[in-house]
Amino acid sequence: MQPVLFISLLCISACSRHGADAPKGGSDLKPSQMRLKRTVELHQVSNQRILAVEESIGSIEAERQTELPAGVEGVLEDMLVREGQHVDPQTVVARIDQELYKSALDTAVAAERRSEAAMRKAAAAEGKAIAAQKRADSKLALAERMVFIGDRAASSVEEREQRRSDVVVAQADLNSSAAEVVAVRAESHAMVADVEAARAARVRAELNWRKSQVRPRFAGQVNQRKRNVGEYVKADSVILTISDLTRLRVTGHVPEKSARFLREARDRAELADRTCLAGAWLASTWAGLGASVATDEISRVRDFAEGASAATLFLAGHNAGIAALVSRQAGALGSGYQVRFTLPGFEGPKFHGRVFFISDVANPDTRMFECKAELPPQPFLDKVRPGMTARLMFPLPGADVTVVIPEEAVRATERGFVIFRPLPVKMPDGSVEWVAQEVADLQLGRRQPGFVEVVRGLTAGEMIIRKGAESLENRTPIEMPAEMAARALAGRTP
Repeated sequence: MQPVLFISLLCISACSRHGADAPKGGSDLKPSQMRLKRTVELHQVSNQRILAVEESIGSIEAERQTELPAGVEGVLEDMLVREGQHVDPQTVVARIDQELYKSALDTAVAAERRSEAAMRKAAAAEGKAIAAQKRADSKLALAERMVFIGDRAASSVEEREQRRSDVVVAQADLNSSAAEVVAVRAESHAMVADVEAARAARVRAELNWRKSQVRPRFAGQVNQRKRNVGEYVKADSVILTISDLTRLRVTGHVPEKSARFLREARDRAELADRTCLAGAWLASTWAGLGASVATDEISRVRDFAEGASAATLFLAGHNAGIAALVSRQAGALGSGYQVRFTLPGFEGPKFHGRVFFISDVANPDTRMFECKAELPPQPFLDKVRPGMTARLMFPLPGADVTVVIPEEAVRATERGFVIFRPLPVKMPDGSVEWVAQEVADLQLGRRQPGFVEVVRGLTAGEMIIRKGAESLENRTPIEMPAEMAARALAGRTP
């Protein structure tokens, strides 16, 4: 009996040592069910002016940037330029098989001259054949007249027969001369065709000769040399890349949610520019009316100071007002929808460009719309080079004053962005506790550094949780300073 009891005690001891569950930490309860208060800070929603921008990464490119092909095939004899060298349409940058194309040109010129000589010879032969035809025609007319005279005069039968035979002979000579004219004329036409073919061959040989001395189509800077001397190149082989650095533009991409606003802003800016030109035309006839138009349009598009300045110029003299509007159209005061951008290599200057293109078709992979802007003359533009990375900032249109909250009050969740507001809850013992209530039907809009626009869900004067929202869920108990609680409670009082 004792051994059995001993074995049972050993089994119980082993189970208690190795089979017991490890203690668990934490709790499965949600924060809203634990009644653990979270310390938060509040913020009162207000109406502010937001200068929202859509930021994107783009690049600088030359409006005219091309790969220069060889144009003809052959051995590359000379490369006459180096990287970084400025070239123009008169600069010979490379030479290809000069002896081959020069001999082909000389052969074509000689063939053209030979065909021209043959054509002149054929023309002379045609002239002789026509003259012989005319003589045969004259002999036939004379023979026919002699027959007529012999029939009316007393003559013997032998004489009349002789004259008729002369007519037959003259007619045969005329027919032979006419056939000779037809043959010589056909040969002359063939010689003319040969001359045209030889001339076309000569023009082609001249073209190949000129193309063998490779020249760019526009002025620019050589970027890369793709081929070396001695290589055999084909007509489509790229030997150089050239960029025109005098006309630069910046390209980037904007998301589909902002593309519509950017198109509207661009269209309004272009309409404003056209309206300003119309105002200048009216001002040439009615100075006062021109001043009114300038004040209204420029102040609406830019600012009141600029509009007042233009109006003053119009009232002083419409020529000065026209000059001001023309300078604005030229870019001195800015025109069109402007995009701002910075370059990583330039810490100080900010550049701008006039948006002239926003694609109507989005990239199916990124859902982004391509956007391009031309760069007008501006400081430090001579330092900008194609290929540089640009940080683009597109100003977004919208209401000047709108509901704005700090970005730190917005929390990103799987359901989207959420915001919490404090909600007082009356307890059974009559006390008031505060919980975090999620804002329903929330819609955010434009953003600027540190702030975001609320399109729907909040109104000015409401209190929201600014700090401490990271660990909150709906109906989580919160704790706040007494003065903030009083302000929140006062804000909820009708």
